[in-house]
Amino acid sequence: MSYKKVQQLAARFVKTAAAIEYYAVPEKTDHSVSSFLRNIRVALNELEGDLMTLKYRDPSGEFSRAQWKELGNFWHSCIEIYKAFDESRPEQGVKEFADLLLEKKDWLAKIMPAIQRHLKATEVDFVPGPGLTQARADGLKELIKAVNDGVKNVKKNVSPAQSVTWRPPAAKSTFVSPSDKTEISGTKSK
Repeated sequence: MSYKKVQQLAARFVKTAAAIEYYAVPEKTDHSVSSFLRNIRVALNELEGDLMTLKYRDPSGEFSRAQWKELGNFWHSCIEIYKAFDESRPEQGVKEFADLLLEKKDWLAKIMPAIQRHLKATEVDFVPGPGLTQARADGLKELIKAVNDGVKNVKKNVSPAQSVTWRPPAAKSTFVSPSDKTEISGTKSK
């Protein structure tokens, strides 16, 4: 191979590497947006399943029909935000989800333990196995976790011009990733 041919191949490689590096940042941002939307969709599907589980459990228990309707309205609000999500402006969609959760944080702090207590009170008497377990309702926890992850990604990927119009809520106001004990704005629920 001649020296001139090696130089041409090297120049083409440098151009290709520069192009890949140039396009890598938007690709990462697109991936985080699609990942956020996928996580939100999974959480909303989980929440829909939780609604059906709660609907067919004993409505005379701690979890009333009015609470079930309120949870259904919350789920519907989340679906509307999901449908209106603009992938070209992901920070706006994440802001809408975060605002909804912050607006409903007191209600969420009450409803999540009520759901768990109701499911515990209406458990079916059987020995759980590897393929069969007691019902659990983790849709709200998954939704909070997905929105937290979205807020973190927005903090990383928002350009300075966009961050002037919206800044994620301060650390005290944001939701903490759920675990067995979910912490919402400094209040612990068991």
